[in-house]
Amino acid sequence: MSSITDEEWDRLWQDDPFETARLLWLIDKVDWRGQDELRTEILNLHRLAMDVFNEGRRDLVGNLFELAVDLEERVREELGDRFEPVKRVLSDLTGLYPESLSYDDAEG
Repeated sequence: MSSITDEEWDRLWQDDPFETARLLWLIDKVDWRGQDELRTEILNLHRLAMDVFNEGRRDLVGNLFELAVDLEERVREELGDRFEPVKRVLSDLTGLYPESLSYDDAEG
């Protein structure tokens, strides 16, 4: 899978820029009625975020951001105001997207 630079990894893992509990907070606070699949995907994203940010799984960074970007696009395009908290949290996470992953996207 995709790799990131050591500097990017340090920013993601050692600087602890994202609190993974925010994703779990969404599960409890958002009205997921009719969006069970999206709720499950947010839980999957939380698991990946835990692996990357809390466990130091550098090999999963590409998977994490691929899912986060996909979810952000889906929520932004398809869902209404009740999902505004989801949009904010996903935006904060995708704002950390390592630049070197963009190069992988361009090649593939």
